[in-house]
Amino acid sequence: MPQCSFLFWELGYRKEEQARVEHVALPGLEELAARPTPKLRASRVYASPGSPFFPPNKSVGDDTSIAEALRSQNRTRAVEEFEIGTNVLRADCESQAVGYRGSGGRLVERVITLARWKQ
Repeated sequence: MPQCSFLFWELGYRKEEQARVEHVALPGLEELAARPTPKLRASRVYASPGSPFFPPNKSVGDDTSIAEALRSQNRTRAVEEFEIGTNVLRADCESQAVGYRGSGGRLVERVITLARWKQ
């Protein structure tokens, strides 16, 4: 069986960034309390047996085919590298933006990636 994973990406923050997003700045100090920019982060990971570990909440850069799928709303395909600690994982990635309606009917942007892991 080929080693592959389905990675679900949504815009979000690291734990320490989330605290700054929820914090309300005092009047006149809004500029000092700059809000972080959300990044595409792995919200769910479904892997075949033998696939490498992929950490939840791992982010991808704006220069990846994964981010391009969200921007263009088109299917993308490219070999991507993911730095996981001291390891670098390489995968042939096919990505598609697939939004859904979340709580309260608001649109949640999501990208689904099929990652075929390379040795």
